[in-house]
Amino acid sequence: MTNKVEEEIKKHKNIVIARHVGPDLDALGSAISLKKAIKKKYPDKTVITPGAMPSNFSYIGKGDKELLLEDPLLIVTDTPNLERVDVQDI
Repeated sequence: MTNKVEEEIKKHKNIVIARHVGPDLDALGSAISLKKAIKKKYPDKTVITPGAMPSNFSYIGKGDKELLLEDPLLIVTDTPNLERVDVQDI
């Protein structure tokens, strides 16, 4: 992780990692991998990866339920613009 990103992660208790709608494996992999890396280094943080899991990738698991988190840090991976981000109310 870059220093700026890690500084932001340290500042926030709650983190949402989003990716694009209709995700492919690289979108899912980047969000899920980043979540696991953050949780490993900072186990006390709440980290979610919301968004629907396409049925053809159901073997990977489910997206996290979107929670109303206080002052979350939003990290968006593998997404070209805001219109394609798969979270509510950004």
